[in-house]
Amino acid sequence: MIFDQPLLLASLIGAVGLASTAWLFRQPTKTRLAVGIAYMAVFSLVLLHGGVSPLRPPPAAMQGNPRLAFQLLEIFWWFWLARLLITLGRAFLLIDHREQERKFATDLLAGVVYIGFCFAVAGLVLDLAVTGLLATSGVIAIVLGLALQSTLGDLFSGIALNIEGPYHVGDWIALEGGAEGQVIEINWRATHIMTTTRESIIVPNSNIAKSRIVNFSSPTATQGVEFTVSLDNRTPPSRGIELIQHAVLNCRNVLTEPGPKIRVKDFAASSVTYQVRFFVRSVDLTGQVKSDVLNFIYRHARWAGISIAVPQAGEEPVLRIAAGQSPAAARLVDRAPQFVHLLPSERDAVQKALTSRAMRAGEVLLKQNSEVESLFFIDSGVVSLTKEQEDGTTVEVDRRGPGDDIGALALLSGKPSGVTVRALTTGAVYELRRPVILSLLQARPELKAELDHALATRSLLPSNGRDADPPDPHADVGIAEKFFERIGAFFVKRDAE
Repeated sequence: MIFDQPLLLASLIGAVGLASTAWLFRQPTKTRLAVGIAYMAVFSLVLLHGGVSPLRPPPAAMQGNPRLAFQLLEIFWWFWLARLLITLGRAFLLIDHREQERKFATDLLAGVVYIGFCFAVAGLVLDLAVTGLLATSGVIAIVLGLALQSTLGDLFSGIALNIEGPYHVGDWIALEGGAEGQVIEINWRATHIMTTTRESIIVPNSNIAKSRIVNFSSPTATQGVEFTVSLDNRTPPSRGIELIQHAVLNCRNVLTEPGPKIRVKDFAASSVTYQVRFFVRSVDLTGQVKSDVLNFIYRHARWAGISIAVPQAGEEPVLRIAAGQSPAAARLVDRAPQFVHLLPSERDAVQKALTSRAMRAGEVLLKQNSEVESLFFIDSGVVSLTKEQEDGTTVEVDRRGPGDDIGALALLSGKPSGVTVRALTTGAVYELRRPVILSLLQARPELKAELDHALATRSLLPSNGRDADPPDPHADVGIAEKFFERIGAFFVKRDAE
């Protein structure tokens, strides 16, 4: 029987292992590890039972084909041991979830294991003198090390960087010396970085290993932005902090958690300097968001009648308030883009139809799918427009601040609100009630026809899924303007009656 011939049985098991090698390499690491351990245990027991020890060469008396078969079985045993050790190393990297380091560490481990495999086969199986080979290899290694000092420095620095993992592909980093951008490739020799101007920088790994690395994407992709801005010193610091905070939150890409931080940094003879800090989702947004926030600060300051630059002698104030008008009402009617085309008498009439209302942080002004009863104009503060998706998730589609209106398209079209409007900050809004607007539309049929045409035109525009009020954050201002072009004349006529 075959079990009475251990060497033949070992040869058959070796043939099975050789035939299944290609299949096994395609299996998951854990499967390879389990099969490898089981196969090595069975193969080793059969070899030892047949008198074959992989740790010593065949007996000197054994020559010819038996000796060759003996050596092939031992070599195959060492090959499976090498593959098992490499698989163990890969399994360790998988357990620790070290995706980026796996290729580098596995390649390094495979190289070391295969070198050991060659020396083990030469000394223990083929009975060759490896002392001279080791000495010769040492001399060659020294010569090559001196000749390739720079390359080897990059190589081993790359290994250290990938094992330690201070950055990964896709991270935004800054290196000592000014190199800054997104990591697009890490190889044995260098790291490739793409800058914000779409230029590729190739930095040797040895240089990176010796420099200070700032990783903007770790431990979190959230990135902070800081800058200073100065306001007129006639504005109380508490009011300046509130205004800047509202302006920062007006930018949709600014995170509300962690929220913006504003503090007074310095006083000067004619200005107060504020330190502004806020956070965005990722570093690639910082440049554009900073520009947007500065634009919102300018807009909020102008709306509130506060100068960014201190007025020179003889310069008129930013906001001119007519006699008999309250500052808030004048700011709204005189500054809102919806009213800029009205004559002074028409603006006075519009002001009479508006009612003021305080706005608390967290208050809901409109709910999605609810009927719109008022057209709101924001005088101060910031609101967030959110939309509930079909899958139940809620996304923020826009933020609006002083001078913006809310609900124009939904109210004038008679459709429910497509978004929920919630106050992010305290502030004030003005309302134009639905009955007033309906009275105007009934009294002016030609205006209703104009609005119907404008709404039909809007419905033909492609929707980007933002809100029913409308896809473009400020596109409904165009619809509202057609309404306000005649609202003053209507109220003047009604007062005369």
